[in-house]
Amino acid sequence: MLHEIFEDAVRSHGDLDAVSDPDIADLAAAIGHHRPDVVITQAGPLIDVSCIAPMLLAHPVMKLVVVASDRRSATLLDVRGHSLLEPSPQEIVDAITAAFPQESE
Repeated sequence: MLHEIFEDAVRSHGDLDAVSDPDIADLAAAIGHHRPDVVITQAGPLIDVSCIAPMLLAHPVMKLVVVASDRRSATLLDVRGHSLLEPSPQEIVDAITAAFPQESE
């Protein structure tokens, strides 16, 4: 049910293109054909985790929402790039540390 709720919410947002399919083989083909902004899928035996990273690396702008098998939670996965023009050592360190989640104090 959560899967369908997320899919409806994303599709109702006018500037987001979504693809949703619980079968990872069909999902990979759909991603290649449609080039969506968001992919919504269900965790479980049909999702081979080894397929997720190559999909995200092949389409780094795409976001992947994986609904947990218990259908009570979901995880948003993406690849974030940081452009560093003429980086200094400090800029590289700053970019790396900024990429990690900040702990609340």
